[in-house]
Amino acid sequence: MKKSIWIIIVIYIFLIYSTLSVTPLIWNFLYTFLEQKFLTIIINIIFVIVTLLIVYFLIQKKKSKIFFLFLLIFLFLILFLITRMEKPAERIHFLEYGILGILIFKATGKEIKQNIFAIILLVTIAVIDESIQYMLPNRVGDIRDIVMNLTGGVIGLWLGKFWYQS
Repeated sequence: MKKSIWIIIVIYIFLIYSTLSVTPLIWNFLYTFLEQKFLTIIINIIFVIVTLLIVYFLIQKKKSKIFFLFLLIFLFLILFLITRMEKPAERIHFLEYGILGILIFKATGKEIKQNIFAIILLVTIAVIDESIQYMLPNRVGDIRDIVMNLTGGVIGLWLGKFWYQS
């Protein structure tokens, strides 16, 4: 099972890296047909739906009421922060790395050494991502983006911890 998760992770990372040069073109295309405000509203709706789905699936784990209160406060705080991001693309990166964090947690496990490895792996992936963007003529590599990617990834690890724990 873990081997198939690692294959999915490698493919997922490959897709992230291989689309770096074309994503500005995609965003420009979307901006020509939709205003940035409308696109932002659509992406915010997607985040609300994803947040509610996460809460629903975690409720199925039948944790304590205090856990759910903490989870709801945390998820809505994250949702609030995401909706304050300037560009819709930043929200997508946040979600993209959140999914990656969940996948990496599933592949590595819940031991502290495995969690440290997972965070080191996320840092490496985010730094390579921004280094590639720095070298592309139509992209900008930015430390702020590394931090945003890592934040999404660590939140994904945290959600994975609660999602996959019995």
